[in-house]
Amino acid sequence: MNRATPTNAEMAVLNAAAEIEWKLLWLREHPGKTRRDYNRGLSNGEVWKWRRAKGRQSIEEENAAWLRDHLGPLPEHLCSLTDEEYAAYDH
Repeated sequence: MNRATPTNAEMAVLNAAAEIEWKLLWLREHPGKTRRDYNRGLSNGEVWKWRRAKGRQSIEEENAAWLRDHLGPLPEHLCSLTDEEYAAYDH
């Protein structure tokens, strides 16, 4: 069955997988730290600061790639792109 919107159970699995990816990346970037350190960082805000910085970095990299590959300004919202524009953006 092809659905555009995932079920709650599917979203729970996707969110759990994303959290594992975040934790693995944090552990790679923080040698000598443990899962407990990561969980402690979630509680005291340090891991959230790191995750927000990673998110900002990702957006900056995506914007730079767009500007490198396309003429004109960045799209304000990807949802406003036509199918053709999105296909070009995705490559």
